[in-house]
Amino acid sequence: MTEQANEENGTPGKKRTILKILLMALGLILVIGLSVGLTLFFTRGWGGNVDPADAPLEQQGGLAYYMALTPEFIVTYTINSRQRFLRTDLSVRTRDTRVLDVLTQHMPVVRNAIIETLGEQEFDDLQSEVGREQLVAVITDSVNEVLVNITGEPGIDAVLFTNYVVQ
Repeated sequence: MTEQANEENGTPGKKRTILKILLMALGLILVIGLSVGLTLFFTRGWGGNVDPADAPLEQQGGLAYYMALTPEFIVTYTINSRQRFLRTDLSVRTRDTRVLDVLTQHMPVVRNAIIETLGEQEFDDLQSEVGREQLVAVITDSVNEVLVNITGEPGIDAVLFTNYVVQ
């Protein structure tokens, strides 16, 4: 009768404890798997459409080379009889090292084109995110226009702000 009492009292309690542990472990595995899956989905690592511009540079067409355009660019604007200014540091990105040599050799022409482009901008546009994005495109076109005039083809694929102050 003692064995029967142990079976009724002891063993079912152990089974319930083991069952609870197994269910908790299964729940934990499910939460971890769901977390990993959602993270991959929302970071476009799985299941999302990937923009080619988000791909690593090596997959976009070769190595990238950067050149800082120094010194910084400072352009003044007169707004309602007040002097305002833009101060920015720029770098350019290219896939061809020969373009770096052309930029170095013709830097005065490149800088002049950028300063003219900056001076043509509306000051209010420079203060918005959309305006800065448009400015990047306009400066890229301006530098590529200089390169086309010199070499016959564009050579940079991006202009990057490394510092940007509007005051």
